[in-house]
Amino acid sequence: MSDGVATPLTIQWRFSDADPWHLQVANGATRAEPGETTAADVTLESSWGDWIDLAVHGRRPASAILRRRLKLRGSPRALLRLQRALPTRPSLV
Repeated sequence: MSDGVATPLTIQWRFSDADPWHLQVANGATRAEPGETTAADVTLESSWGDWIDLAVHGRRPASAILRRRLKLRGSPRALLRLQRALPTRPSLV
């Protein structure tokens, strides 16, 4: 999961229908914790179901963004690092 991420990256998830979580990727290690963090490099906002479609079923993130099912916040550099840390899975549907 941390391939291609040389410096720490903190990812915040805000779900419209579930509790928030955040993930820290640093030096080849990852740590996920419930709740929000004040130090997020990237924030993703979606419903839990939409996130499952993206993460498990391989739905295309670009499509979710265009349909406003996924909102991303962060600097362009952090968003590129996110793409390396969490690569898109092949579509299963």
